[in-house]
Amino acid sequence: MLPEGWRETQLGDLLSQPPRNGYSPVEADEETGLGVLSLSALTGSGLDLRQIKRAPDVPQVRAALLREGDLLVSRANTPDKVGRAALFNSDREDLSYPDLMMRARVDVDKADNRFLAYLLQSTPVLRRLQARAAGTSSTMVKLTKGAVETLKVGVPNRHLQARIAEVISTWDQAIETVDKLIDNARARKKALMQQLLTGKRRLPGFEGAWEEVEIGDVLKEVRRDVDWDDDDDYRLLSVRRRSGGAFLREVLPGHQILTKKMREAKAGDFLISKMQVLHGATAMVPVALDGCHISGSYIALIPRDPASFEMRFFDWLARTKRFYHMTYLCSYGVHIEKMTFSLSLFMKEHILIPPTSEEARAIADVLDASEAEIGGLEEQKALLSEEKRALMQQLLTGKRRVKVQEAA
Repeated sequence: MLPEGWRETQLGDLLSQPPRNGYSPVEADEETGLGVLSLSALTGSGLDLRQIKRAPDVPQVRAALLREGDLLVSRANTPDKVGRAALFNSDREDLSYPDLMMRARVDVDKADNRFLAYLLQSTPVLRRLQARAAGTSSTMVKLTKGAVETLKVGVPNRHLQARIAEVISTWDQAIETVDKLIDNARARKKALMQQLLTGKRRLPGFEGAWEEVEIGDVLKEVRRDVDWDDDDDYRLLSVRRRSGGAFLREVLPGHQILTKKMREAKAGDFLISKMQVLHGATAMVPVALDGCHISGSYIALIPRDPASFEMRFFDWLARTKRFYHMTYLCSYGVHIEKMTFSLSLFMKEHILIPPTSEEARAIADVLDASEAEIGGLEEQKALLSEEKRALMQQLLTGKRRVKVQEAA
């Protein structure tokens, strides 16, 4: 039931132009001054204008150039991403959109384009729009123009739409500010890694030449075999790709595990996934995962002398491009997904380390703090996003009202 003063209408009745599909993109080989948005630019809560490819200067692209205030909708995508909408809130005149999106232009006398963008992003309306998508595959579905135009939505008067959009946009501005802080913090961390992990920049109080050592001179493999019991529970540990860290995958009783060989992982172990190492699947075991279990597809390394080698420093080294390339050189095979990692070759590779474990520890502390800063900002962004979703749910349905100064 709609609140007093609201009305139900079809989305198409609020448009000055019907939805129009984009063009079939062919990325330009050279700079033309024109760009085309990637489908990933539709994030579900806005438009990421960093997701752009070069576009050829042809009539099809010119016909699909965007204007400030245009609404974009993902018309062909996976079932959970089709129907994503965003407002093109930019004065750029050099960007077009692909055929996997459709563009709609709002009749500004009837509706506020920001309000409609928020309305389409709200979970209830998005789910109804996604229910209209159809396809012959479970991985790709499509929306027709008619499905978008005939979608029924509840809207208040034009003045109230603008006021609601203004309130919600305050949260968008806060989220955008935090996004910029996250980008800056990531750039700082990247610079610190490039400088501190190579000795190009020294922390105060440390001096002396860095030393090149073989990995096998400072690390060794450890195997802590577990006495198997089908009635025991096993906490299975895995490592994410792209230096994403270790995590608890699942807890299973022994009788549900086919391979009856497990090893215990201890906090501080450096794990290497034999199958995924070329994708950056390496990580140090955190204290919270001490005592978890790993299969034989993982290699666990520990310092030969814990007092003289800081494992956290090595863990940060493992997140660099040079380390990724090193693991590639220590693998053999004809296809990246089927290459075999050689621990013996890896142990003969050289790394550059500080002259003292105290300096290595200080470097790791600085980089840990930098990563913690990013984590805190990401938590802040998640909280703001959750607050925005709750606010949208209340304002876009009229459950919570805002006051509007009526025009004279």
